[in-house]
Amino acid sequence: MAHYHVAKLLDAGLIKPEGDGYVADKTVFENMIKVRKTAIPLQTAFAVFLLTSAIVLLTVMRPSSTYASYVFALLVIVTALCVTTFEAFRAARAI
Repeated sequence: MAHYHVAKLLDAGLIKPEGDGYVADKTVFENMIKVRKTAIPLQTAFAVFLLTSAIVLLTVMRPSSTYASYVFALLVIVTALCVTTFEAFRAARAI
């Protein structure tokens, strides 16, 4: 039974023979979070954090008048959110 599974892993290129045994040749789930049976990219957690930060900044921490530091913080968070969301989608397509 174990020989069958080892043969399947060899055929898939996930392991390679080395010495007296086998060594993993590829990393299948790099930078992934496993939630129940679903693997999601780690960047998704970062995107959720940045989205929450933007919502808090726009609602709870909104100043009565606009300051340059507030606008700068908002631009940084939104830019990071866009980049992180793009990377999360790219990583999800690679699965």
